[in-house]
Amino acid sequence: MDERRVADYFVVAGMPENPKLLKENIFNDSSHLRSAVTIDPITDIGVFFPSLGEKIPADYEVLENTPSGLLADLNYGSVRTTACFIYYRRGKDKSPLVDIGVMYEGAERIMSDAEIVLNTPGDRLANVNNSSAKTFITFRRAKTD
Repeated sequence: MDERRVADYFVVAGMPENPKLLKENIFNDSSHLRSAVTIDPITDIGVFFPSLGEKIPADYEVLENTPSGLLADLNYGSVRTTACFIYYRRGKDKSPLVDIGVMYEGAERIMSDAEIVLNTPGDRLANVNNSSAKTFITFRRAKTD
């Protein structure tokens, strides 16, 4: 059987007289159009409690909403708890984060190359749980070889 693909029959009509070559493939591996705008990777992450007067460091952004548009308060819906948000920074000065996780204190161990977000910018314990059991955000960076 003769194996031909759609690309064997693809024709571009109406090209200019002096066409310019594309600098890079604008399609990713799944053949979906990739964004031409690139953003720096996330290099730092933390949690803070804005209702306690905490401010995030300069050059950081707050994760205010979920992808579906809901408030990204980690304690949302809990009674008598302070709002808790994640903040992050993008850049190329450090290795990017490759994994973000949650660690339940006393219930599990983290991987050897993982770090724990222990403190907030206001030097409070970065416990993202609203009960007595402590829960922390963890992250891992890409390895630098």
